Amino acid sequence: VYLDFNSIAKGFAIDIIARFFDSKKVDNYLIEIGGEIRSKGSKKDNKPWVIQIVNPANIQDENGFTILKLADISMATSGNYRKYRVTDDGKKYVHTINPKTGLATESNLLSASVFTKTNCADADAYATAFMAMGFEKSKQFLEKNLDIKAILIYTDEFKNIQVFDTFYKD
Repeated sequence: VYLDFNSIAKGFAIDIIARFFDSKKVDNYLIEIGGEIRSKGSKKDNKPWVIQIVNPANIQDENGFTILKLADISMATSGNYRKYRVTDDGKKYVHTINPKTGLATESNLLSASVFTKTNCADADAYATAFMAMGFEKSKQFLEKNLDIKAILIYTDEFKNIQVFDTFYKD
């Protein structure tokens, strides 16, 4: 048995680094640790920081799923497209443990990218929670909590890739 408890560790580490940069009056930075990101300001010539979300249907795709421009925002992505198992009857169980049952979860949510104006640990915690909640419950949560922005990538009942996006809605 292997348990990995790094749920918000990367986001928390980014926040520590960001506070250090802020204390040193660094006006422009992009910090990335294992896919979690915090941006402040812009690149040279006022160009925005540009990142790419992995395509969960094809993680080898160099074009990724989408390209985003970030400024003064924290972002965390959790996904189940790398760590999962498929049973003999075709059910896909992801690596996120359901906190109510203690068991691996069956889920159609492939990726949850969360964006917050606050710290990266919050974004990281929400992204992990969304993976545990699944697509429908995450969608309902986002519709009630409009200050949290997200891009949820999931498969529909026909196994087609779909997107629920509140990040570009303002």
